[in-house]
Amino acid sequence: MIKIDHLSKKYNDNVVLDDISLEIKQGDVVGIIGPSGTGKSTLLKLLLGLYPGYQGEILINGKELGSLNPAKWREKCAFVEQVPFLFEGTVRENVKLGQEVSEKKVDQVLERVGIVHLADRRVGGEKSELSGGECQKIAIARALLRNAEVLILDEPTNHLDEAAKQWLMDFVRNFDQTMIYVSHEESMIQLADRKIAVQR
Repeated sequence: MIKIDHLSKKYNDNVVLDDISLEIKQGDVVGIIGPSGTGKSTLLKLLLGLYPGYQGEILINGKELGSLNPAKWREKCAFVEQVPFLFEGTVRENVKLGQEVSEKKVDQVLERVGIVHLADRRVGGEKSELSGGECQKIAIARALLRNAEVLILDEPTNHLDEAAKQWLMDFVRNFDQTMIYVSHEESMIQLADRKIAVQR
């Protein structure tokens, strides 16, 4: 259970988020919408414990986020950014991110997201020739491999072609854990169990 109670965030005197309250239960799929510049990405990063100094409360199973071990909380979360970072190495290495897991388990995850055929391709730096959809699938595969309890995505349809968007929508429909995402795509927002509008 994640509970946000009267959450506000300022940078100097600039109000980025103002009085946001919501509850997210285990297994919920929550879509966050709102105009550009209304703090949607900031809200995601606050949930990850990346920004201290907020007003209000962020409660994880009844405990204030600031009182938790931040590293242990982030182990339970997987964050997929708008443009996922790829380091120089193979797709398989990028998905593993140094985890001690079997090649079979990695390949199972790559198969699930439809990129097992790219497992040994070298990417990162100037070597990357992947599409936006393939990069997103690598980032999602990382999350699946970690078996994170909460999957957080920031504008996941950005840089995706129509085929990749359809894949992502099917993935959201079939996901059975907690998911929180920001999107401007009406079709993505319609998939959410609940929609949160962030306004100025």
